[in-house]
Amino acid sequence: MHNTSSHIHGSKRSMHVIVRGAALLSALALTAFAPDALAQATRCVVSGTPTQFPGVTVSPAGVAPFRFVVRGIPARATPGADPAATAVHIEGAIVFDGVVAEAHMSLSRVVSASGGILALTEGVSTRPARAAAPDVRADVVLGSGILARDVPLPCDALTLNPAPPPPASQPQMPAPASDGTYWMPRRDTLTLSVMPGSGQSVQLHIETPMSFSMARHSRRGAWSEISWRGGRGVTIRAWANQSALVPMPQGGIGHAGDRASIRCGNPTSVAPRTYQGPATIAAGTTVFAEDGRGAWATVRSEASFAVERVADAPFVRVMEIPGLSRSPPCTGSMPALVPLAAVRLPAGVNWP
Repeated sequence: MHNTSSHIHGSKRSMHVIVRGAALLSALALTAFAPDALAQATRCVVSGTPTQFPGVTVSPAGVAPFRFVVRGIPARATPGADPAATAVHIEGAIVFDGVVAEAHMSLSRVVSASGGILALTEGVSTRPARAAAPDVRADVVLGSGILARDVPLPCDALTLNPAPPPPASQPQMPAPASDGTYWMPRRDTLTLSVMPGSGQSVQLHIETPMSFSMARHSRRGAWSEISWRGGRGVTIRAWANQSALVPMPQGGIGHAGDRASIRCGNPTSVAPRTYQGPATIAAGTTVFAEDGRGAWATVRSEASFAVERVADAPFVRVMEIPGLSRSPPCTGSMPALVPLAAVRLPAGVNWP
């Protein structure tokens, strides 16, 4: 009897060991396969028929890589960690895989992004995306020369199909209430947040700050609540640090005015300690083609102009003059410099 009992207890212990061993093996198996399963579950695949992939690199084993330009062929793109190397699967007369550096996509539906800062509409374009499980991050094109950087976007809102043309006429939404003032970025970058200095944020890159006119709605300490409306009905509503803004010149680019002026030159990043924005120039000021040389005009009456001053320069360049543009168009900076002493900045604004 004692031996039988011992045998039974021994069998139970053996079964317990077997069960625990099986559980351990199952756990190890789950651990081993979990990353792949997770990758499959969170991988974003964007499909459509792009107008063109500018260069798909194919790298067969044992031979040198080669490239194709792919036009109007159904494809699938899988963003990875590197936005400049997106895996693509091409399904035309032949089917193959490759890598493309410029996998531009667009939105197939309305998206509220970055905590509601950006209200994006169908057809808005994105620059190459990178994976950020479960979705993706991409630069969003808000307008000509206006990008929202590294914006989180839902995978199912992206398509490789070309963006549809904007409606011939878009419904005009009533302008939101504001304090009646308009502002532009001081620099070519501007950080916006959901709340004054807190919450989700997004960074904008604006090639021509004077083209980005924002209505201010309220002020809370060092922070201003602003809004902006672009093409395709895209809107922004957020908070910006007031020190990052300067007043829009009356009649400047970006809101209604009576000036007809063209800004020439290729947009470039602003050098350190550079001011670009509105300023008042005194009546009777002589305008030179170069620093103190080549006088060619006189300011008839005191007026506001868009100006630029780099560091401690003794002369200030007038960037735009109402009714004047270079001929041929955009052949260089406006040859219009005035002495620093004749220039007055808006109240509360200082030279960098």
